[in-house]
Amino acid sequence: MTNVCERAFNAYTPEERLRALRYYFGQPEASAEELAEATGLSAVDLLSRHHGDGGHSHGFYGVRTCGLDWRRDTLAPQHQGDWPWWRDVIQAFWITGPLDGVNPLYPTNHAH
Repeated sequence: MTNVCERAFNAYTPEERLRALRYYFGQPEASAEELAEATGLSAVDLLSRHHGDGGHSHGFYGVRTCGLDWRRDTLAPQHQGDWPWWRDVIQAFWITGPLDGVNPLYPTNHAH
């Protein structure tokens, strides 16, 4: 049986997942392929991989507490191919919404 976090994550649509990663990288027009390259994961993983094992990662805190430059230039290279990290980045975006308020394309929301 999956827990509530897993069920909520598995319900995110491909577009919701991309929206979270576009925010993380500050690239509102990035394609799934561009984001796959930036994360070290496949586009299929980003769009449809289930929550899975791996416990909780600090990706949740990376998107909540770190600025764009640090997320993109320091954290992203350190977490290439790290599914739990990117999974938690996506989940954090939808749980808390973006906190910097800089980009009006991404208003704060509390979906799911």
